[in-house]
Amino acid sequence: MGSDIKKFVNPKFLNSIDVVLMRDLFARHFKEDSLPLAFDGEIAEVRKLMAAYFATPITDWSEGLIADLHRVAELGTGEGMQLILNEARRRSVILYPEPDAEDAGAALRCRRALGAPVPVRTPVLRRASGTPRRTP
Repeated sequence: MGSDIKKFVNPKFLNSIDVVLMRDLFARHFKEDSLPLAFDGEIAEVRKLMAAYFATPITDWSEGLIADLHRVAELGTGEGMQLILNEARRRSVILYPEPDAEDAGAALRCRRALGAPVPVRTPVLRRASGTPRRTP
């Protein structure tokens, strides 16, 4: 099993992934009536079923599922992020809209409330004549 596939079958991943996303992934490769595991019921049970599925030999998995997991791992790298950004530019998709003034103020308040570093503004000093002078 490739190391990029191992990322998806470890318990930490399986206990944190959104079950709906995994259901959608499985639905891409299996008909609704032939899903290898049931996604209805308690989330903890579904996670156990996912772990059991991924514990089977990789040769028992859907080839399309394996290909998708490889692709997701590939896109999860720095190069993959660049591929996503380039494709978004090519299609004129805006991934990060420009924040308006109200959003910027809210973001700054959130950063302060969380104790995160806040951008430092250069203080304005006044000369004896009263005209403003920026410090370096």
